[in-house]
Amino acid sequence: FLTEEVLQKMKEKGVWLVPTIVVSRPCMAAFSEKIGAPAWYVARALGAGKQHWASLQSAIKLGVRIALGTDQFPYEPNEGTTATVREAEFYVDAGMTPVQALRTATVEAATLLGISDQVETGEKGKLADLLVVDGDPTRDITALRGVRLVMKGGRIVRDDLNLAPRPSTTLAAR
Repeated sequence: FLTEEVLQKMKEKGVWLVPTIVVSRPCMAAFSEKIGAPAWYVARALGAGKQHWASLQSAIKLGVRIALGTDQFPYEPNEGTTATVREAEFYVDAGMTPVQALRTATVEAATLLGISDQVETGEKGKLADLLVVDGDPTRDITALRGVRLVMKGGRIVRDDLNLAPRPSTTLAAR
């Protein structure tokens, strides 16, 4: 487990943390059953839950750089939403603001992956990855449960509201 001493060293050296907190929360049981994980694995993951949670809270408090990841499929059903959204909700529950949690899935993840020069800023010439949701996720992270439109790389890939002229339209920042 990550002690405060280790987390402090991570912060000082700029080491990233991808907590994958959903893997040690009770919500992981359904996914584990779906993939045929053995009972010993489920028991071990759930047994690590309290310490895993404490490590996440300490990392947030200390300001360790965090990027969102789940060790599950991004769209995997998880407590009425997806694994990705649930992971962000857990970050807020552990002490992040909604804006900080959103950044772990966007700007911070792009930085960790070395692609921040290509995505995430809305500048001319960069790929547009956008979500349209019900509500304001900068105030209430659970608004991410109401995704209505998704644009990936400037291409609309989901449009529940029929707002786009056509599904294959490519849009870029101007």
